[in-house]
Amino acid sequence: MEQYSYHEETGKITLEKKTAQNSENTGKSIYLMSLDEFLSHPRKLVRKNNFIHSMTPIQYCKIEKYRECVQGTMRVPKGNKGQVCIHNFGFYLSEQELYLVEESHFLMEYLNKMADGTYEGYSFRQILLALFEELLQDEVLYLQKQEEHLAGLEEELLKKIPDYFYEMIMKYRKRFMTSPIFFMPIMNS
Repeated sequence: MEQYSYHEETGKITLEKKTAQNSENTGKSIYLMSLDEFLSHPRKLVRKNNFIHSMTPIQYCKIEKYRECVQGTMRVPKGNKGQVCIHNFGFYLSEQELYLVEESHFLMEYLNKMADGTYEGYSFRQILLALFEELLQDEVLYLQKQEEHLAGLEEELLKKIPDYFYEMIMKYRKRFMTSPIFFMPIMNS
């Protein structure tokens, strides 16, 4: 488990040296932990059971807003050279604490990157949105490359339909059908 502190007055996120369970931090804290660590965390959280139910397993992105907290799950696709890997995590945001629950430890890279920046004037909720933005930046570049490739194919088709057109379409159709980026949201609607 890792604990970060968010200092609203300076807009800085810092990694705490002490362990999260022993700290008595009165400021705003961000906890990065596994589901097992979240289950054994001593803090009494409102709607904790609802959050745990959403985490097992994470099937889609969702956000639930309550008076006491905002909680949800995210499925973040990471594309690289035609391969897509899905990272899942859950978040639980209260007035003073943000819990990020995931098993693959991929969020630590993003939190450390955010610690290098300054978020002066950001509310605690805006910090969560800044994390979402960081997660999507890489994906936007991947999708932009896919769009450029498709634009090239469209240009080629406008000139003349190639002899291998149907084979090419089937290849892309198979690739996109196995890609969770393009078809998971449709399947879960």
